[in-house]
Amino acid sequence: PALRVIYEASIEIRSAIVFGTAMVILVFIPLFALSGMEGRLFAPLGIAYIVSILASLLVSLTVTPVLSYYLLPEAPATHRHDDSPLLRFLKTQAEHLVRFSMRWAGTLLAITWILVAVCVFLLTQIGADFLPRFDEGSVQVNFTLPPGTSLEASNQIADAVDRKFRAMRKSASNPDGIILQFSRKTGRAENDEHADPVNNTEYILSINPDATESRDEMLEKLVKDLKAELPGVDIENEQPLQHLISHMLTGVKAQIAIKVFGDDLDVLRKTAERVKHSIKDVPGITDPVVEAIGSIEEKHIKLRGDSLAFHGVDRLFVADFISTALKGEEVGQVIQGQRRFDVIIRLEDRFRKDFANLRNLRLELPDHRGTVALSELAKFEEGMGANEISRENARRRITIRANAM
Repeated sequence: PALRVIYEASIEIRSAIVFGTAMVILVFIPLFALSGMEGRLFAPLGIAYIVSILASLLVSLTVTPVLSYYLLPEAPATHRHDDSPLLRFLKTQAEHLVRFSMRWAGTLLAITWILVAVCVFLLTQIGADFLPRFDEGSVQVNFTLPPGTSLEASNQIADAVDRKFRAMRKSASNPDGIILQFSRKTGRAENDEHADPVNNTEYILSINPDATESRDEMLEKLVKDLKAELPGVDIENEQPLQHLISHMLTGVKAQIAIKVFGDDLDVLRKTAERVKHSIKDVPGITDPVVEAIGSIEEKHIKLRGDSLAFHGVDRLFVADFISTALKGEEVGQVIQGQRRFDVIIRLEDRFRKDFANLRNLRLELPDHRGTVALSELAKFEEGMGANEISRENARRRITIRANAM
């Protein structure tokens, strides 16, 4: 009966299919041990392939026999008693190979192990680079000003850099110009995926491929001139795509990142400076740059626990009030055609910047018990604090970064 034939055929090849699938999966398991960009690229590929081949195994053990039961009994090929010409040819070729390998099994094994040893030796003698350095045709130049620099000061520095780049741009009067065009971005919005303060400026330069001077020579000269004109400004250069890849892998916008962890920011800064000075003379890397973490002036509003208890309000109530006054709170939306705009309630800019008069703001107490001045619930002080605190795995860190030349 057809059902009996299909059942016995399924039993015959089941073990081969299972073990063959297991061997293929074992081959792909080392992909999950890769680190860096290789791991990020190939790990999803390995997962997808393993899942698909397991699904194929399930189909071959369940769906395929059922389809064979319905389709093969009526197929003319299944009623032949001899092999097709193609199958006879393949069997003939395979027979010669199998007989040869069995006759010279010891010799073939010895040759195989010798080749493995040679490959292992060669592997230890070569370097490792997953992707070569591409010429993207563009260059990204980053400027990092001291922490706390205002947007106006960043724009002043950028204006000087713009003039430098315009002088190097290709035009009718300067046909040998190195730069075709350039764009600038200062800071990133706080809701951006990678928010940046306004003391960070990024330039994207489109390089003239017909320039007589090479890109590396141009960049070396350009960075050297800019550092001479802009003391105290950290300047880094990298290619845009490579810049994004480095940020994706390490969370740092550089090819080389040294991370120092600790709890005391002052100790972190001093340690980072020592690391910077110890590696700045290493050949083959650009000048190392320490993450811009410094102390800036702050306005501190410290709540008084006894006053809060006396007026019957908690810290969250006062904090929400201050946050709404200074930062704002979304209370609705306005729709104009296909566009939507958030409606935010907060103090006018002239009042938000007047720190001295913030103490006069009055809070409405719960249960309509009147109002109270903010100065009665909190103390207003001048202070210092870090402009930015970076964390990794809940620990404070500072990064020293550099790029390969």
